[in-house]
Amino acid sequence: RIKDGTKTIAWDAFANCIELEGVAIPNSVTYIGCDAFHSCDKLVTVILPQYITEIESGLFAYCISLSDITIPDSVTRIGECAFYSCDRGDMDRKSRTLRRLSLS
Repeated sequence: RIKDGTKTIAWDAFANCIELEGVAIPNSVTYIGCDAFHSCDKLVTVILPQYITEIESGLFAYCISLSDITIPDSVTRIGECAFYSCDRGDMDRKSRTLRRLSLS
């Protein structure tokens, strides 16, 4: 669990947490570092915070089970390889802005 009031999540903070299945990131978080959830094999569900503007490079790379992600309207940029090697079939793309972005 990520505590309310947390402002940033460091690079590689949860990388390789192979037992992590879901995460709801509190709205107090405004920055999530590159590769923060890289290679979380069992990660299925992610709720990103309301005020985040970027999905950094490699953030969910190799999260092979990721299929349900809520991306807020505030996201205007998705970094290179952010979803590399993920099955994006069921991901929830709620933002009109996001539809114009390519997922690397």
